[in-house]
Amino acid sequence: MGLLRNERGVALVTALMLTLMSLVIIMVVLYLVTQGTRLSSAQKRYQNSLEATYGGLDLTMRDLLPELVRTAVDSPTLASFQTDITTIETRLGAVDLKVSDESDCLRQKLSLSTDQWTSCADEQRTENPKIFPDMSFVLKDTGDKPEFKVNAKIIDTRQGITNTSNLNLFTGGVTAGSDSGIQGPGTVNPYLYTVEIEGERESNPNEKAAISVLYAY
Repeated sequence: MGLLRNERGVALVTALMLTLMSLVIIMVVLYLVTQGTRLSSAQKRYQNSLEATYGGLDLTMRDLLPELVRTAVDSPTLASFQTDITTIETRLGAVDLKVSDESDCLRQKLSLSTDQWTSCADEQRTENPKIFPDMSFVLKDTGDKPEFKVNAKIIDTRQGITNTSNLNLFTGGVTAGSDSGIQGPGTVNPYLYTVEIEGERESNPNEKAAISVLYAY
């Protein structure tokens, strides 16, 4: 009795396996291409938000915070502080600046250490700048793209010794004179502010970036 050999079934199985492997490879390549496109798009959106946040950082640290600190120190009453804030908002109306309505809390944040913020509620102390921000404004994107809203919030203050002319006072009982050019003994002890800043696309809150800043005044 002869042994019957038929390899046609083996060839069919081999062909099916090769076809399946080819399909798997094609699917993997398509997945990688799709994911790469999505990641590239997400990275671009994040980069736009990050640049807007850095723009908000520059405006906050160069223009807003120094002026608010001087206003908080110089204003003899809460009413005069509120009036000065209104003046600042009007001057920076081009970016739709909004300073916190909780003027008493903001004044304490600008002039007192964190443990002395007796007028600030828990929500005003949180690290999330979107919850009761101390200041917010809008930065326009190029072309007709939606704008970015920037929120900034002071979450910690280390009280220092700084006079209203922007000259630091020194320990040891000697003050730096405004025109003497001489600084007394001791070490500089500036105010230190920890500020949280977040920028997000107004049309898409998921398109956002946040940074933390330590600012010395």
